Amino acid sequence: MSISWQHSACPEWCIIDHAEGDHPDDRAHRDAGRSVILTLRVRDFVEEKLVERIVDQNLILGRWQHDGDSRVWYFLGTDDGIEYELSEASLRRLVSELQGLLE
Repeated sequence: MSISWQHSACPEWCIIDHAEGDHPDDRAHRDAGRSVILTLRVRDFVEEKLVERIVDQNLILGRWQHDGDSRVWYFLGTDDGIEYELSEASLRRLVSELQGLLE
């Protein structure tokens, strides 16, 4: 079925079932996303003493593209509301810098 507002076919990674009545703000292509558990060191002051603890944090990764826009945005977020949407160039710089840290 063809959707009148859709500018082009969905990218192969889009999992959204688009409908004619989709709100204009919801007219976007999204992938299924993925989740990575990160082990983090968290440091807090407790009664004026620096306390360190190790916690697991869920990092949510995904991509989306607003219909009609050539740009794909890459999402990095956490369950507690921290969210970043990166351009492809920014994501590539981040991956490159992370790889450099491991060398």
